Amino acid sequence: MRNYFIITYFILFSLILSRSFLAQNKKFPNVIVIMTDDMGNNIAGLGNPWLNTPSMDKLKNESVYLTNFHQNLMCTPSRAAIMTGKYALRTGAWRTSVGRSNMRTEEITIAEIFRENGYKTGSFGKWHLGDTWPYRSIDQGFDESVNLRCGGISQISDYWGNDYFDDTYYHNGIPQKYVGFCTDVFFDETIRFIRECKKSNDPFMIYLAPNVTHLPKIVGEEYSKPFIDKGHKRN
Repeated sequence: MRNYFIITYFILFSLILSRSFLAQNKKFPNVIVIMTDDMGNNIAGLGNPWLNTPSMDKLKNESVYLTNFHQNLMCTPSRAAIMTGKYALRTGAWRTSVGRSNMRTEEITIAEIFRENGYKTGSFGKWHLGDTWPYRSIDQGFDESVNLRCGGISQISDYWGNDYFDDTYYHNGIPQKYVGFCTDVFFDETIRFIRECKKSNDPFMIYLAPNVTHLPKIVGEEYSKPFIDKGHKRN
């Protein structure tokens, strides 16, 4: 399982979301927003003394890093705020269930702004702002998506039988089988998208949102067995 870390690019957004900024710069910067789920500050680079996370620490040190960032208490509102720059209650997506995780279609997303200014846009991993037209990521400004449904793998609207390994996700709204652990699949698809954009010489904006570490906590045996062998209990 690959390491990953939440990156918030609000400072960068304040520049790139300006149409005049994009219009005046011939060389557009590529942007990757990585949002992990339910992880908190649990990496060594943020002071956790028990975890060894060199890859995530390196990513943190090489990325835009904000020390005074505030978010909503649930993931869907946080995602709506990132997508729109608005307080989540204004978007209609203010909780994670009972129909309140669908972001209003009239909202203008960062993906729409980037695409309007010549970027290729991709969404990989967890969307959780609507599973059906017209709420999906591909309906909200993304050229390409590989998304799981609902709030997590194995939840009620997710593809039946998914268990984190060799699952079926939705590629541009169409179910497709993928080989590997969920996190690896989403990163691999992101890398593929980047390579295709580089080949076509298109700037890109990517929203990469792994579902892990959201419950259920499932990893490969190569990671869980050493942990259990040391005397820890499996959740």
